[in-house]
Amino acid sequence: MDFKNEAKALSEAYASMYQQEGFKPFPKAKVQDKAAMKPDTAKGEKQARNMDNARTAHTDKDIAPIAKGAVKEREQDNKKKGLEKKFADPSAKKGKNDAYKLEGQRRRDLDNRYGSKKEDVAQFLLDKGYALDEGSAIAMVPHISEEWLNVIIEDRQL
Repeated sequence: MDFKNEAKALSEAYASMYQQEGFKPFPKAKVQDKAAMKPDTAKGEKQARNMDNARTAHTDKDIAPIAKGAVKEREQDNKKKGLEKKFADPSAKKGKNDAYKLEGQRRRDLDNRYGSKKEDVAQFLLDKGYALDEGSAIAMVPHISEEWLNVIIEDRQL
């Protein structure tokens, strides 16, 4: 037996096992009861008809194997569509999340409010030994909390 025939035989065996596996007996009485409980509206009647059609398809000896195969295919399609939606979701493609945007907005607000006093705050950081040079002190200013900035400004009478 060559490789192609062996692979085909294994594939067919797997497919037949896959078709038979994972199905409980169809709960026809339960479905019939649920269909009877649907409201007397157009939508309820449509749902009841669909449930009756499913019950008929799954209990008819000629149609049942086809219906089981269709259900299995539908499950696979739903899983595939779910994964496609998950990876096509615009939020999955975003480079930055909302926290980064809020932090950027906070820094811009601080720049607008304390921009003219940036050098004085940087000098305070140098004087207290929080920064090694003027460049690192200026780089630290946007990352300082608003409360600490207020304390520095009040302390220095800026």
